[in-house]
Amino acid sequence: MKKVEVTLSQRLDVLLAGEGMTRSQAAKWIKAGHVRVNDKVVDKPSFMPEIGDKVEIDIPAPIETEVVAQDIPIQV
Repeated sequence: MKKVEVTLSQRLDVLLAGEGMTRSQAAKWIKAGHVRVNDKVVDKPSFMPEIGDKVEIDIPAPIETEVVAQDIPIQV
């Protein structure tokens, strides 16, 4: 969990983008309910937190994928 205190008046997704993630990734996490402002879940990336608000981000675990090699015949 990452915690951020709001020091500038800006959109929630822009605020989180300044914390090392892309704005689109921040928007996905916000819409998925992984972000709380003052202990309340916020699901709108355009939400405008106020200066002094506490933002908490529950960073989801990365999805593990398995890459399997395939033998593909190629003629050159």
